[in-house]
Amino acid sequence: MRKPVYLCYFDESGDSGVPDPPVVMPPTDCFVLACVVTHETDWLTTLDALISLRRRLRDNYGIKPSGELKGAHFRTGKGAFTGLGITRRARMTIYNEMMNYQSTLPLQTFAIAIHKLEASQ
Repeated sequence: MRKPVYLCYFDESGDSGVPDPPVVMPPTDCFVLACVVTHETDWLTTLDALISLRRRLRDNYGIKPSGELKGAHFRTGKGAFTGLGITRRARMTIYNEMMNYQSTLPLQTFAIAIHKLEASQ
């Protein structure tokens, strides 16, 4: 019997803090590793749903589908929101709608966050 296969997408935020990391940006207080997991039979449906979501964001708000949507940018209006004139309240509404939409998809998410200053003590 064939074992189930799950597809995982990992993304990190912040620097890992390992000795002598490449200096690309100032050191961060935290390091976060997030994961999105879906079963192999659901991946295409999930991908199509996310592409559809990005098209709706483009059509309704002018947010480019290629723009990375970072949580901090929803708060500040920077990144993918730069120059679009979307109010903070509207950005928070979009964020909330995206979280609700995610919960309808056949996927699971989790994250591990390390506060490096506390971890080193």
